[in-house]
Amino acid sequence: MAAGPMKGKVKVQRWDTGATNDYGNVEPDWADHIGTRAVEIKALGGSEMVRADRVTGITRFEVRFRYSAAVLDIKASDRLVVTRAAGALSVDAELNVKAPPTDPTGKRRLLIVICEHGTPS
Repeated sequence: MAAGPMKGKVKVQRWDTGATNDYGNVEPDWADHIGTRAVEIKALGGSEMVRADRVTGITRFEVRFRYSAAVLDIKASDRLVVTRAAGALSVDAELNVKAPPTDPTGKRRLLIVICEHGTPS
């Protein structure tokens, strides 16, 4: 895949239940799982849902990574944090992974991860 469309950057975070604070107490939190990766982010569309008597906007994105074993380890419980703005997303936007990586061509060049922005993690 050409480097041209990969203008955004994200880092992959996983929920860490074994993290401890300065006092030794268990304090679960998001921890970096995979370092910063160049990606192409495409908006797929959006919808609205009513949650707690409020209308909430949800946008679905297709995030394209270069093929690697580390990216294959992304799970549906992970999240992506934007580190370089791409399209409609600003820096520090959080994307919840909805589908694990897929290789659309089977040629080990590209992995696609489906994510949502606007949903609780």
